[in-house]
Amino acid sequence: MTREIDRRDPALNQTTPAHGATSDVAEPMGEQTREAFEDVRAAIRIHGEELVNNPNVVLVQPGYRFRGATFVREPVLSVTVLRKAQPADVPAGEQIPARLGKVSVDVVPATPLQQLAFFKRREEIARTGVAVPAGEISTVIPGEAGITEAVAAAEDESPLAPYVPPDKPLALVNEEMTVICHASPDAGWRNLRQFISETQERLTSTMYEFNARHILDAITNQMQEPRKMNLILDGGDQNTVPGPPATTISKLAARQTLANSLQNRFECVWAPVADDDLTTKSFFPRAYHTKVTVRDGNAFWLSSGNWKESGQPFLDPIEGPLPPGFDKSFFQSDHNREWHVIVKNRSLAETFEIYITHDIAQAKPIQIVHPGPPSDEPMPDLFIPAEGLAAFADFDSEPEFFREETFTKQVKVQPIMTPDNYPEMIMPLIQNAQRSLYFQNQTLSPSAFNQRYVPLFNSLRDKTKAAAINPQLDVKILVSEFTDFQKLIAAGFNLDCVKRQFQNHNKGIIIDDEIVIVGSHNWSGQGATQNRDASLIFFDAQIASYFKKLFLYDWNRITVSDSLMLAMPIVAAPGEAPPPGMIRVPWSSVFPESRAAAEME
Repeated sequence: MTREIDRRDPALNQTTPAHGATSDVAEPMGEQTREAFEDVRAAIRIHGEELVNNPNVVLVQPGYRFRGATFVREPVLSVTVLRKAQPADVPAGEQIPARLGKVSVDVVPATPLQQLAFFKRREEIARTGVAVPAGEISTVIPGEAGITEAVAAAEDESPLAPYVPPDKPLALVNEEMTVICHASPDAGWRNLRQFISETQERLTSTMYEFNARHILDAITNQMQEPRKMNLILDGGDQNTVPGPPATTISKLAARQTLANSLQNRFECVWAPVADDDLTTKSFFPRAYHTKVTVRDGNAFWLSSGNWKESGQPFLDPIEGPLPPGFDKSFFQSDHNREWHVIVKNRSLAETFEIYITHDIAQAKPIQIVHPGPPSDEPMPDLFIPAEGLAAFADFDSEPEFFREETFTKQVKVQPIMTPDNYPEMIMPLIQNAQRSLYFQNQTLSPSAFNQRYVPLFNSLRDKTKAAAINPQLDVKILVSEFTDFQKLIAAGFNLDCVKRQFQNHNKGIIIDDEIVIVGSHNWSGQGATQNRDASLIFFDAQIASYFKKLFLYDWNRITVSDSLMLAMPIVAAPGEAPPPGMIRVPWSSVFPESRAAAEME
């Protein structure tokens, strides 16, 4: 029999949710909408088993209709399939009806993560020999979280040791400084390479993913005697080589190369993250996600992105040299959008160095000396269209690349970190936005049972609603291609303010043309409140203006088309040949960060 998921059982919902929290993320559902969903749920109870007997069906559930590259507030019976095709191309016996009684049926493709889960269920069923479909049935209405979800959220939280911050406040700085604003793939590596090359004494660094050979080579070449390096790394996917061996290296191999080169001038620890099982206790649940490097105690590089080819491509599209036949659109769509800053200011640099050094000191005595094999399974390759990720987007103009801009003057800057002070610092800025709010983030996901995150999430939602009635308020939100728009609809977002952007790995916010936030914070419950992340709030109109032109370029040019529904990346089996018109790429070519992608689900 097919497994059915129903988290709306009234008997279950009488129980108090985990941590005593209540969900105020979702908007109160109108009676007409609720009745429409009751019709959908009734249709699922009648026809669900028949639908999941279709070998192409992954999930049957209530949902909103997909139309025009987004979702609209129309309740439907949503059928998720492994492969979505034009009706004439659907094999005989796998057609799905457009209506079931008085209920409309909408067919959507499974994301790579949904495909992967489906294949694992199918393998498990095959091992047991029980003849049941691998597809699942759910009667949960989008946005209605019941006790089962609360319990699952609680079970997902591994016990954490109490986080104790260093004895150094994250204080506002209003001083003379130099700020080099730049972005990837435009000018990322050229500026990072220059930053590394100016090291005289030491680098104190944190990184989530470290896989680019050209960055490793630049560090080892520069860090000659007597220079030192202290590094704390997230331990996830440490053996993964997410690309060609000529240009890509595993995180573990990068660490070992630095240890061999610098010897006793190098110290590196795995971050105390519960997911990684590399320390005897953990302070952070899922990720040590900070991307900061402090140089010589007086300057630092801070970013939304990792040390990977996808975010720090070796090729410089502005200064070259460019290879024959260089395709600007392909290059731009094949690499991540990231924002970076290099800041030359001793006060801010000392703050970040103290926090990084504190984290290293806390992690050092709890390292597991000989950890077992990595618990994470390697992610499979994916098939994508041969023309690359550009196949998913409509481009309204010729590609443009933006040079860095340098500002030397007095600037007011607020450092923010998680789990320390991110929601408390960011929410008032969003609430007080009067003229414009531009938000660009890989992840925008509700987390109904995280009491620190819900008000922050709702503050952004409320601004989209305000923009619907106030023409003087300009709200624009860019999210990644796999953001769950159905959850945003259920939460009450005005989707006229929201667009998808492929390869969006940024985490920036611009407010009223006067304030800009640059850093690594994803907007998920754990990303905004529990994982280790770092960002900066610049209260400066010139710096905000630089990033605003980048944001508006992305908003006006890179939008997702309906082709997403027919060209969803496909999970590749080992040794499987690509389907016609598609190529095989590493998982990380589509998902900039494996576990961050999991959060989006």
